[in-house]
Amino acid sequence: MSNVVVITGAATGLGRATALKLAKEQYKLVIVDFNEIDGQKNSRYVRRIRC
Repeated sequence: MSNVVVITGAATGLGRATALKLAKEQYKLVIVDFNEIDGQKNSRYVRRIRC
């Protein structure tokens, strides 16, 4: 699959849930959030899911 999805507000809540769901479905994600610390945590978690 070559679809790329940009998710804003991906550090918490619905944005995070969406990122996790799409990662499990092997989408390529661009995760964006003002909350840098939680955004980085979520980004690392999504990378582990995709492996």
